[in-house]
Amino acid sequence: MSDQVPGTTVAPLTYGPRPRCGGRIVAAVAITLVVSVLMTVGTLWALGFRPYRETAALMLDNTPENLAALNKLKFYMDTVKDGYLEAHTDAELVEKLAEGLPAALGNPYTYYMDPETYEEHVASMSGEYSGIGVIVHFTDDGGVVVNEVLEGSPAEGADILAGDRITRVDGIEVETFADREALGNAVRGPIGTVVTITTYRPSDDKERSFEVVRASITNASLNFRMLEPGIGYINVKEFSTGVAAEFIEAIEALQAQGADHYVLDLRFNLGGSADEVLRMLDFLLPAGRIAEVRGRSDGEDTQYSWDSDAFMGVPGETRYAILVNEYSASASELFSGCLREYEKAVLIGEQTFGKGTGTTTYVYEDGSAVNLAFFQYYFPVSGECIEGEGLKPDIELQLPEEYRYLAVSQIPDGQDNQLAEALRVLRDKQD
Repeated sequence: MSDQVPGTTVAPLTYGPRPRCGGRIVAAVAITLVVSVLMTVGTLWALGFRPYRETAALMLDNTPENLAALNKLKFYMDTVKDGYLEAHTDAELVEKLAEGLPAALGNPYTYYMDPETYEEHVASMSGEYSGIGVIVHFTDDGGVVVNEVLEGSPAEGADILAGDRITRVDGIEVETFADREALGNAVRGPIGTVVTITTYRPSDDKERSFEVVRASITNASLNFRMLEPGIGYINVKEFSTGVAAEFIEAIEALQAQGADHYVLDLRFNLGGSADEVLRMLDFLLPAGRIAEVRGRSDGEDTQYSWDSDAFMGVPGETRYAILVNEYSASASELFSGCLREYEKAVLIGEQTFGKGTGTTTYVYEDGSAVNLAFFQYYFPVSGECIEGEGLKPDIELQLPEEYRYLAVSQIPDGQDNQLAEALRVLRDKQD
């Protein structure tokens, strides 16, 4: 299970300045290893927000607010250590605080990963992992919806369909998992082992259980083909590591076959790396602004821009029809929205997810990590940030209900009305 969720395992934007070791530390109250509670704060400072180096002290502003907060922390540390029904060492309690801090920030794209989870995260970003081969979306009410079943995967063989709502994993209700990463880890596992997935299928109002044998999953980042003379098609499934190079190769191959314009299919693409998106946009656009970025780094507000250079790998008159739906998120929205801002693209389909927040991952020496929201991007012409809003298509069009939750590859020939509309738009460009 890829568990590609906007802003989590594979969906997060990952671009921007990285904090420098040490950072700016204001002087006032020395906090040393002699006082265990203050050592805890120092560890959290290092673990959560900047690469950690061995240190026995941390300097904080000597303010009443800071002192009151430290006294409160000491009270709860002492209370738990002395009175909780199970004994914990200081180090174990500090670890619990480190795990809980990201979650306590209240941002869905900021979370802690233990070493095993982070290893899975890295593997999924490469497009290779061991699981069942589904991409899921988490709804606002905590539900887990399958929005793509990978071709040739164990999930496809078991007849799990896009649109199914996963309700239990090995008999455990999905709501009881601590977080999204915990759910993903329950679905993934060693090759050849069995996981029981229980789903509810809205189309027939039935619950089903599937025993699925985990396998090695390689999720191809994209596929491409000619649709008709002059029009190429590229389905980008995710913006994972290396997809920019694959995209450029696809464009060049289609150009060699006579493509002048392109259908770019980003339906069910939950995002990925902003670095990859920027390389792709740089190839498609003339010199200019891609986006404004506003966030924080080294404890300070920051603002900078992403820009493309003058080189273009396509003719200036090339146009794109981009297919999107409610599961087109994050990096997909940056890619689509920027091309539309330059009047290069028409968006066709449904309102997109609405993630304009970027994240980056900071790794601690024990292999654990924190995924941290640290910027939002704004489009160059409109100045808009689509966080919580999404992109409204130029042509709003839903697939027929019976095909709405099928993977793109599973829609029968001649039944994809969104693709047919994209072809109509691009044929007009050829006239």
